[in-house]
Amino acid sequence: MSMDWFYHGVPEDSAEEEYNFDHPDALDFQSIKTTMQLMLDKKPVEVPIYDYKLHKRLSRKRSLASADVVIVEGIFAFYYPEIRDLMHMKVFVDEDADTCLARRIRRDCSVRGRDIDSVLDQYEKFVKPSFDELIVPTKRFADIIVPRGRDNPVAIDLLRRHLQHKLDDSGSDSNLTVLKSNAQTELLTQALRPSVNGLNWEVGLHLKCFGRVAPKTGSY
Repeated sequence: MSMDWFYHGVPEDSAEEEYNFDHPDALDFQSIKTTMQLMLDKKPVEVPIYDYKLHKRLSRKRSLASADVVIVEGIFAFYYPEIRDLMHMKVFVDEDADTCLARRIRRDCSVRGRDIDSVLDQYEKFVKPSFDELIVPTKRFADIIVPRGRDNPVAIDLLRRHLQHKLDDSGSDSNLTVLKSNAQTELLTQALRPSVNGLNWEVGLHLKCFGRVAPKTGSY
């Protein structure tokens, strides 16, 4: 589950280029919390569909089935205590700043119809300051920090093994269903996909705020 799905959207009286998407107030945290609680109870949920070109939620929603392991990803995954407290494991995915910026430019220009100048302006005005002031301090809440992100198969395999162990200890027999969110989490979800035993686990995955990668399917 991606926290990005829960953006409020740009208010009608605000200009897109002046709106700070990299601030906690840009997200509907109450809905995020409610959705996470329902998924912890192994209940199916409906989540918003956010249009990144229109900068608003669409009228339709997407349905997510219940799952034994739920991966919640977002730049503010560790920001609110009531959200953190729902997570059984908190993972901070770290990456080189230059790599992150290059990925952001590629994603925003190819997927979201932006131009390089607007991407760099947003980065300098909102993204980097918010990362330094609001997100870096939450790194201390992480149980695990994964350097080099998806290019660290050793760390990802250790995560898979840890979850396997926890699920096996539950003594329940059910196949694991993992909810994929974007390309940055895809390698981890593929590693988790082999059959494991069931316990509903909430895994908070913190993605470095300017290190998102455009998904293989087109939108996330």
